[in-house]
Amino acid sequence: MKKYFFLMFLFQFFLSSSYLFASPVDFYRDNDWNIFPVPIVKYSPAEGPTYGLMPVVTASDNQRLKTIIAFAETYNDITDFSTFLAVYIYPNDYTIFTFFGELGQNFAREGLLRYRTSPIGKGALLFGIEFNYLQYPFERFYGFGPNTPKSNQTNFVSEQFLGDLFGGYRFTDTISMKMGFRIEDWTLHPRAIPRLADTKTFFAGNKEVVDSLALMKRVEFIYDTHENEFAHKGELLSFSTFTSFDELGSDFTFYGYQLRGKITNDSLGERFTTVVSTFLEQRFGDTIPFYFQSYLGGENYLRAFVKRRFTAHHRFSFDLEERIEVARYIFFDTETIFSIDPFFSFGQVFDQWGEIEKDAIQPVGGIGIRLKAQPAVVGRLDIAFGREGYEVYATLDYPF
Repeated sequence: MKKYFFLMFLFQFFLSSSYLFASPVDFYRDNDWNIFPVPIVKYSPAEGPTYGLMPVVTASDNQRLKTIIAFAETYNDITDFSTFLAVYIYPNDYTIFTFFGELGQNFAREGLLRYRTSPIGKGALLFGIEFNYLQYPFERFYGFGPNTPKSNQTNFVSEQFLGDLFGGYRFTDTISMKMGFRIEDWTLHPRAIPRLADTKTFFAGNKEVVDSLALMKRVEFIYDTHENEFAHKGELLSFSTFTSFDELGSDFTFYGYQLRGKITNDSLGERFTTVVSTFLEQRFGDTIPFYFQSYLGGENYLRAFVKRRFTAHHRFSFDLEERIEVARYIFFDTETIFSIDPFFSFGQVFDQWGEIEKDAIQPVGGIGIRLKAQPAVVGRLDIAFGREGYEVYATLDYPF
């Protein structure tokens, strides 16, 4: 019965998405095309500096982006020379198609294909599908718990395969539900960074530092009054659950939930958008591989730390960000918004509620520089400060 329901859902979805069948000639008719070179001077805490050159091609219509095509040649001390191609297509304000491919001389391999659509309005169907293969040489792991020392830093090369599929329905303009299925397969290879200890060697014998396969089902209920990603007002509350059972083919059984809230308002003025975000996640199971556990650190959570700096079964975080519009201008026929966004965050990972204490909670402060283009493109540079120093992230999309 579930299989037939899902097939009916797909059939109805594709019938209602006529833009999928529009010819490229019609889609790009009367578009403004531009090409410009972008020098790459990129830094991330895990990867270090990366340099290169990236020609970018854009198509826009009425000052709104419809397509971005970027081709780049880069250099990094670990991966050596790498070539990548990225394509982002925006058929409308609520749909994005993404393709990304990268091939490096050492370690770096990635292929990504993603399609997501989230129409607004009562009765709308939500849908997303993603396939991703990634070999990434910059992974870090420090151990378990909120008080792991920085000297425990280890490195491994991850090889991941991800398959993700979800469907959903909007019961009202603000209330929706999603159901999905996800496959994640992880293999841990020896380190790529010689100055760091090898993760599997350092944590030899730990049953949560192993290769594994997980097949996960999830359900999410969402209340959201934001009109879009750039909305100046709105409220969001979401609750989701997931399960990974060995009866389904997973190597380990674990389960958990996530509770997330966000408030956005512009009470300080039309150029000021205040965003408050909170997050609580708990994961339960006798054996949960560390990369499936809750973590803090990275470009979205506690940005003063490298990704997965803190790892445990549970986590909470609080974020406050003021998005201050500085200027609007037309750049290559596309309306672009430049903003300065100071932020403050704190959070902690834990295995037991009794582990939450003042000295273990990590505070982070910083400032973000953002370039935004409709319908949903955000380029950001975040500089964040914490107890262990500062980190700089250059990436896409808002952190929350």
